Amino acid sequence: GFQACYDVEIEVEALAVVDKIDFLCLSGFEACRRSYIDIHGDAAVNDTYLLCQDAEGVCKAMSLTLYGATNFVTIECLSGASNCNGLSVDNQNVLKQLDITCLSYQGCASLNIYSGNNAQHWIENTNLYCSQNTSVCENTYIWGNFTNELNIYCGSHLACNMLTIAGHYMDSGVDINLVCDAPYACYNWGLMNIYPVNSLSVLCNDTYSCLDIP
Repeated sequence: GFQACYDVEIEVEALAVVDKIDFLCLSGFEACRRSYIDIHGDAAVNDTYLLCQDAEGVCKAMSLTLYGATNFVTIECLSGASNCNGLSVDNQNVLKQLDITCLSYQGCASLNIYSGNNAQHWIENTNLYCSQNTSVCENTYIWGNFTNELNIYCGSHLACNMLTIAGHYMDSGVDINLVCDAPYACYNWGLMNIYPVNSLSVLCNDTYSCLDIP
């Protein structure tokens, strides 16, 4: 229902070992707004799953803070305008894989993905999929330490408008793959301080899909 789980905290204390966390926000205007998942240092979580759908702002301004070791984080923002608007993922350990799917109007607008404040913290594989509605991942900011692959798919009008990718120093480098698959999908996107990069691939598949490419 309306703000039913507003500002709820799921906290995994230090030294705890958890196989799976499921946080399901399925209906109700802003039902899980400002709720957060906090994994403390020295804790270990294998798999974290967040599902947001069927209501406007259902997971708006939610945050995940990962100080403990985490293998997999999956976030699905499937329906409901602005359902994950302002969502934040803050990784302060080693995360093996982060998968985020955003499908609604401004569903993941102002998404913030941050990884690490030193060379011991990073995300190994990051996959961000933005499609089906206008401005779905508009003004997304991805910054920090990434290794292996950083894959971003922008498949709708203005899907990744004002996307920013900013990096720190990682010896292993990263392969960045950006696909812009609709008109103005990657309008006004930019790179900042990315070093080192193993490879950078930008695929522009439609009219003005990469307009104002840096």
